[in-house]
Amino acid sequence: MELMRRSWVLTILVFAIFGMLSGCMEKKGSGRSRAPGGADATPSPSQTPSPGPSGSALPDPQVSVTPTVQPSPDLQGTQDCYKAEPFICEVERAIARQTNELRGTRTELRFSKKLGFAARLWSESQGRRGGIGHAGFPRARMADLATEFGSTSGISMSAENVAMTGASATDAEAVARAFTRMWWSSPGHHRNMVGRHQAIGVGVYVRGNGTYYATQIFGAGD
Repeated sequence: MELMRRSWVLTILVFAIFGMLSGCMEKKGSGRSRAPGGADATPSPSQTPSPGPSGSALPDPQVSVTPTVQPSPDLQGTQDCYKAEPFICEVERAIARQTNELRGTRTELRFSKKLGFAARLWSESQGRRGGIGHAGFPRARMADLATEFGSTSGISMSAENVAMTGASATDAEAVARAFTRMWWSSPGHHRNMVGRHQAIGVGVYVRGNGTYYATQIFGAGD
């Protein structure tokens, strides 16, 4: 009996740790499930629910902390840096670029400032409440775009990935890598990243305690 009790304790600890290390994903038009860790994970009908896409995510232990670097000049004052600080925009563009690099020979995803704006608003909303999830996707995100831009013509949203990390790196590439590695190593998030989308929007928010929240929205639009 003592051996069985220890085995159950070890199993519970393994699942608890695994839940802390995962992110969260959602695909439009899919069935809802509840995954260990507390956050909603909504895989598509062809995906099998697993402990992976749920809960909060800790920084990749291989991400190094490097001195602060100045944002690239070409990102300052451009339409890609829509209503955000240059460093935040640099992290967002780095996540988009790294995602395209991981996609390999698949069609390159166009960076959408509108999808990115909706993603940033959602990251901020998650950061202010201190948790991650997909409440309101995609209807609430589209409503945000209608309020900001007056029209959602030509815009569509097909999938969403979210995650949070306490990465203390101040280099944009390192912060971006912490997110892309987490998503890429999770089956559900991976499928979203390699899906047949046309565009990607990335939104990043940094909470006062240094926790980063990031959202990827896949779909179409400028």
